[in-house]
Amino acid sequence: MKTKSICLWALCVTFAFAISGSVAIGAALGLKHAWSWYVTELATNQFFASCREGSYDRAAKLMDSVDVERPSVQAAIGRMFEMGNGVDRNDAEAVRWYRMATEKGNARALNNLGTMYYDGRGVEKNPAVAVELFMRASERGNILAPRNIGNAYYYGVGVESNHVEAAKWYRMAAEKGEEVAQYDLGLMYLHGRGVEKDIDEAMEWFHLSAQNGYGEAIGRIGWMYLNGIGVKKDNVEAFRWIRAAAEKGIVWAQAKLGWMYDKGVGTTKDEAEAFQWIRLAAENGDTWAQLQIGWRHQYGIGTETNETEAVLWYQKAAKQGSDYAKKALKQLERK
Repeated sequence: MKTKSICLWALCVTFAFAISGSVAIGAALGLKHAWSWYVTELATNQFFASCREGSYDRAAKLMDSVDVERPSVQAAIGRMFEMGNGVDRNDAEAVRWYRMATEKGNARALNNLGTMYYDGRGVEKNPAVAVELFMRASERGNILAPRNIGNAYYYGVGVESNHVEAAKWYRMAAEKGEEVAQYDLGLMYLHGRGVEKDIDEAMEWFHLSAQNGYGEAIGRIGWMYLNGIGVKKDNVEAFRWIRAAAEKGIVWAQAKLGWMYDKGVGTTKDEAEAFQWIRLAAENGDTWAQLQIGWRHQYGIGTETNETEAVLWYQKAAKQGSDYAKKALKQLERK
C-alpha cells in the first residue's frame, strides 16, 4: 500500500514536471514541496486560462491560490482591479499590483502603470513619469507602449508636442500590428501631420486597422467613400462600411447610418430603420442623435408622436449644449 502511495506521488510530480518543463526544479524541491508547487502551478495556469476566456469571476476565486510572486500574475491581477473584472474596481489596488510587477521588469505592468500616471487614476497624475514608464515598457517589447508614447508626443502631454515623433512612435506600434496605432498613423497621413500628406498611404493603414477589427478604421473607410476622398465617391460602398462600424458600436457611425437610411443614401430610404439607428446613437450619448430623436417623437417621423419623449430627448441634447434643443424646449413650453 505504501509503495502504491509513493508511486501515486511520483506520478503526480512527474505530471507536474511534464507540464512545466522543469524536471530539475521538481527534483530539488522534494515530494512535499513538489506537490505544493504543482497545486500552485495548476491554479496559476487555470487563472490565466480564465482571464483569456473572460471568465473573471472564476479567475478571482483562484487569486488566493496562484503564484502571486510571479510578475505576470501581478500584472494580471492589477488589470482585474483596474477594469473591475471579477473584483470591485479599485485603482489604488491596481497601482499596487502593477508596482510589484514593474519592480521585476514586467512590460505589461510598466505600460499599464504608465496609463495610471497619465490619467491620474489611483496615483497622483504625472505625465512625465507615465512617458518614462511607457519608454521602459516599449524597450521590453510591449506592443501598446509605442502608441501611448505617440499619443504623448501628439498631444504634448509629459513631453513637448512633436508630430514627427508622434508619427514615428505610431509607426513602430502599427508595424507590430497594433490596430489603433495603424488607424492613428493613417490619420497622420490623411492630414499631413508629422508626415507628408498621402491619402493612398492613409487608406492602406486604415484598411490594415480595419482588417484587425478596429471599428473606427472601418467607419473611416466608409467616410472616405461617402466623401470621395482618396477613392471614387461610392454611396453603396460607404453604406456597407459605415454599417459594419455601426454594428461594432461606433457611435458616430450609428448616427450616420441612421441619416443614410433617412435620406436613402447608399440604401433604400427607411424611416423606421433610420429611427432605430439614430436612437441607438442617442442612447450612446450622441448629441445630434438625441436632438433627432426628440424631433422625430415631436412630429411622429419613423415612430409615433410622443411629446413626453420629445421633451426627454431634447433635454438630453440641451444638456450637451444643443441650442436647437433649447429652442425646441421653449417652443413646447409655450404650447
